[in-house]
Amino acid sequence: MTLEGPVGSISRGDLLTFGGAVAFSAHIVATGHFAEQIGYEVLSVTQVGAAALSALSLVWWVETPRLQWQPLVVWAILITGLLCTALAFTIQAWAQHYTTSTRTALIYALEPVVAWITSFCIAGEGLSGRAAAGAAFILSGVLLVEMKPSNPRKHL
Repeated sequence: MTLEGPVGSISRGDLLTFGGAVAFSAHIVATGHFAEQIGYEVLSVTQVGAAALSALSLVWWVETPRLQWQPLVVWAILITGLLCTALAFTIQAWAQHYTTSTRTALIYALEPVVAWITSFCIAGEGLSGRAAAGAAFILSGVLLVEMKPSNPRKHL
């Protein structure tokens, strides 16, 4: 619904986005499975190591790396490596020990909505009608799943 261009047109970026969503789903399910079996410390170190090895193996295949060691680059690497990756994986591994994979996926589904609210508050960016409808569908889906009765009645 929020794809750019004519209805039904799918570009390479759309396929990459879909592949990323499938990978995130697999990550959430695997983390939920292993969070119950091993400690979050071991799990988060394993996740960071796997992410680092995956990125390192792909960097030579996807593009030619070109590093220019400047203070801003070093800060960006430290922030994204430590806060956005290591800390995020650790918090997720810890939290999934206490919640379900479904609830984690619902929290992840709110990410684009929170990103838009942040960009609206900070930069005044608006949404097109299609994008606003997509955000409304995301919020509705999250609310629908979260507000369902915990003990549903059996249908006769």
